[in-house]
Amino acid sequence: MTVDDRTRLNLHRKLETVLGSEEADTLMAHLPPVTWNEVSTKDDLAQTAALLRTEMHAIRSELRTEMQVMATELRSEMHAMGSELRTEMHVGFADVRTEMAHLRADFVEGTNRQIKWLVTFAAVWSSLLVTVVRLMP
Repeated sequence: MTVDDRTRLNLHRKLETVLGSEEADTLMAHLPPVTWNEVSTKDDLAQTAALLRTEMHAIRSELRTEMQVMATELRSEMHAMGSELRTEMHVGFADVRTEMAHLRADFVEGTNRQIKWLVTFAAVWSSLLVTVVRLMP
């Protein structure tokens, strides 16, 4: 039998005639507003809770798997970036070494030119002094 609002109203009227208005209201307030097969039981709640736990466990497992994949990808990217950085540093240091070698060569060349100029100047100056000294009476 389907319980609808009309059926509930008829029951309430009958209870009022038998029990009185206040008692009929109290009894109707304790009846569910739906049929008994629509009322949740403790077993229904336990099944729902178990289903939720199962779903949450599955989601947790998926999330853990995704996080592990992401961590692996991140490690891989970091490793690649580290390798790339090391390569760039090796190239950069090689360039610095080359520039230092060029600077060293330029410095040696400049120093040699300066020494040659000073030796030549000293020889000319010495010759000039010797000549001046010989010419003096």
